[in-house]
Amino acid sequence: MRMLTVHMLDRYGSGTKAGSRAALQKLDKNQLDQALQYIDAFLDQDISLEDLAAAAHISSSHLVRLFKQTTGLPPHQYIIRERIRRSQQLLLSGLPVHEVAAVLNFSDQSHFHRHFKRVLGVTPRQFVLGSR
Repeated sequence: MRMLTVHMLDRYGSGTKAGSRAALQKLDKNQLDQALQYIDAFLDQDISLEDLAAAAHISSSHLVRLFKQTTGLPPHQYIIRERIRRSQQLLLSGLPVHEVAAVLNFSDQSHFHRHFKRVLGVTPRQFVLGSR
């Protein structure tokens, strides 16, 4: 029993060399910058994982893991949060909600509304009214 415990801690514990190496792996600054610039440039379009990975010069499976370790969010969630951040600017500039949804490539106004409320805790209308 003791040998099993030692083996499990050695193999899967957070203090193992392999575990430490995996925990320390992150995108390097250049890869992260390339990925973030790509996201910013194409935020109003569909961003495929393959295209994002190509921009960072890394495989898509590796990108998903390292992007999350580096930013705290998987690429898809990061992109949604960036779209919501940009939508705030567009809403405050007076653009109607349905146009903001279309400009930022949400599938429809309901899809935009759902993500906006999940990320910010208020609806787009509440956000605009609260900003006046």
